[in-house]
Amino acid sequence: MNDEFQENRSEVWHILSRLFLDTELQEKELEYIAELLSTTDFSIQELQYILYYEVYPACKFNLLSVAGNWEEFDQQWLIKKIMNIKNKQFIYQLPPLRKWMFNEEWTVIVKHIQQKRMR
Repeated sequence: MNDEFQENRSEVWHILSRLFLDTELQEKELEYIAELLSTTDFSIQELQYILYYEVYPACKFNLLSVAGNWEEFDQQWLIKKIMNIKNKQFIYQLPPLRKWMFNEEWTVIVKHIQQKRMR
């Protein structure tokens, strides 16, 4: 993976990583995440791919931890973690086994993104 790939995605990774903090996100926070994502050039399908296959593998353990990180992830750590995952040439990729951890929030975010992009 190259620097351009990382540069194009790093802000989206950072935004989506908020779904994996050990906090309960309120509607306003989900709307804010949607606002940020709606300004990107990524389609909803691309954003979902990034969430499932890039951010989820890097951040899932935070939600499974008894005392997970509740402040935002360090952006440099996040980039390094995701790039390490992406650089491993997996023969196949499985969708997240624990979508329940963020699926409800993602559904709300998608709805808000669609609304914001229609304006």
